[in-house]
Amino acid sequence: MNATKAAADRLIRDKTKLRSRRGRPCPICKHVGGWCIWDHAAVLCPRSNGAGASGKFGEYGYLHLVGSQPIQEAYEQPKRREKTDAELDRQFRPIAQAFVDEGWGFLDLLADELTVREESLQALMAGHSAAHYGGSWTFPERNHLKQIIGISYRRPDGSKRQEVGGRRGLYYPDDWLARDGPVNIVEGATDTAAVLSSDQCGVGRPSCTGGLRHLLPLLARVRRPRQVIVWGENDRKAHADLADRIREMHDAKCGGCRTCWPGKAGALALAKQLSDRISASVCVYMPPRGVKDFRSGVCLECNRDP
Repeated sequence: MNATKAAADRLIRDKTKLRSRRGRPCPICKHVGGWCIWDHAAVLCPRSNGAGASGKFGEYGYLHLVGSQPIQEAYEQPKRREKTDAELDRQFRPIAQAFVDEGWGFLDLLADELTVREESLQALMAGHSAAHYGGSWTFPERNHLKQIIGISYRRPDGSKRQEVGGRRGLYYPDDWLARDGPVNIVEGATDTAAVLSSDQCGVGRPSCTGGLRHLLPLLARVRRPRQVIVWGENDRKAHADLADRIREMHDAKCGGCRTCWPGKAGALALAKQLSDRISASVCVYMPPRGVKDFRSGVCLECNRDP
């Protein structure tokens, strides 16, 4: 194996750790988007024009050997002190409240769009910002102490964005623990609103595996025999529909992993972490076949397992 291929294999093998990111831009293109892979001796840059490169390795881009001189110190930015949750709450709570005030009076439009109750959205402090992304609905994200540590924006096309400088948190009403039935852990703010609209107890996580840091202390207050249900999503992708470079590393006979079925694999992984560390009983529910997620048609009032 020649030095060029050995360097490329080394970078690709450790690509998760070596990706460019904020505070660690690519030495070749200076971007922080995460597609470039580099260490002290070599760089794989898909944005490179090939000048000075030692070879090309598919979608990973051109390989640049930079010699034995370490380059990480030259491009690594000093880390800023992270704000505490209390500091983020002082920063974001007035903003979130301003969005609530702005959305007052026409929150029923979002309720009709999502087929949920308006009071469920109000319980989550849903609001509206005309200044963000052409007019977006807003949902604050909170830690287990009810402190607002981030704000999620739901754009007109349904896509989501996050407030710069915030952290991911949970979606839940102040009285979540007093609500009847099992504690339903769903994905996203709109699914949480759907649970609340069914007169059930609901807590929303920011992604299929996200929110564990805040879920653990929050759910520590739940005692047996009350049950905690982690809801998955039917978002499976066929092997043939995966991106080329992902399909190369994916087993066509896979029964469902985070690559092809994140909604199921993520729910199982999160439930396992919760069951190992809280006293309540934890299980995983999947929506019925043909239904993507809780909001798309799951009804807990029927009291039947899906």
